[in-house]
Amino acid sequence: MIDKKKILILGIWILILVASVFLASCKKAEETADKVQLIAQQEAPEKEILYYTCGMHPSVRVNPEDYEKGNTNCPICNMGLVPVYKETEMAEMEESEHKEHGEMAPEIKLSPRAQALAVVKTEEIKFQPLFREINTVGEIDYDERKVAYVAAWIPGRIDKLFVNFTGVKVRKGNPLVWIYSPDLVTTQEEYILALETLDKVKESGNEETIRGAESLVDSSRKRLLFRRHRYP
Repeated sequence: MIDKKKILILGIWILILVASVFLASCKKAEETADKVQLIAQQEAPEKEILYYTCGMHPSVRVNPEDYEKGNTNCPICNMGLVPVYKETEMAEMEESEHKEHGEMAPEIKLSPRAQALAVVKTEEIKFQPLFREINTVGEIDYDERKVAYVAAWIPGRIDKLFVNFTGVKVRKGNPLVWIYSPDLVTTQEEYILALETLDKVKESGNEETIRGAESLVDSSRKRLLFRRHRYP
């Protein structure tokens, strides 16, 4: 019997506590609604009120002539109603039209008091450098626009290499390799032999023979100078 009484008393206290919390929350919600309504009235005292509505239930609408401050509340949650002004309604209609046509609303307007309550900060739009430093890894490579490949104009083998590792600085005219070319050696020997023949022919004094030897020297020299054109 004692246990049942304790349980009953505990249940009564729980009900009282729940009722107190509910009444306090309703009172706080009503005070909040009244503050919102007061701010709205202070911001736009001259605006035309279309109707009153509930912030939690927009479907609730009360005409201005039927509204009584402190007596007219939301029938669903019993919160105070807030006014909806004509300019606000028109702005919402324009915004919905823009959305239907795939356009964004042109602008958002807030009064100075609303900006202060929302803690809105603005800044002038301007061009300025935008950068951000990041730490990353990369690979260093040669500039392809400044890389050149040197090819031999004659066939042969490399007997000596003057540039033997990557990174050596070279200038225009510096030797890179010493090449032995059998074809070039043969042409060179022909030219030397033609010069020796010309010297011997000059001793004979025969002009026709001298002209023939000079022609042979000239053709040998040309073959030696333009040998590379055979191997582009």
